Amino acid sequence: DLTGEVVGRQFRLIAGSLKLVGGMLSTVMERVHHFSKHYLRTTDGTDRVSATHIEREAKQLLRMEAEHTLVNGSKLIKARGSQIHFG
Repeated sequence: DLTGEVVGRQFRLIAGSLKLVGGMLSTVMERVHHFSKHYLRTTDGTDRVSATHIEREAKQLLRMEAEHTLVNGSKLIKARGSQIHFG
C-alpha cells in the first residue's frame, strides 16, 4: 500500500511523458491555467461542463458535429457572419 502527501505553495513538474492511471481523480483548485500545442480528449460517456460563462475561440475553424445538436437560449440566440447557411 502506497501513501503520499505533498504540501506546498508551488509545485512544478517537467516531464517528457506522464501517464496517470486510476479509478478516480478529484481536485479542488482556485485557478487552473493550461497551455498545449496539441490537446486531444476522448471520453466514453458524458463530458459535461457547468459554468457561469463558457467561451471558446478559434483562429480559423470552430466545429461542432453530432447526430443531434441542441442550442437553447431562454432570451437570445445570436449568429453573426458574412454568410450564414442553415439546412
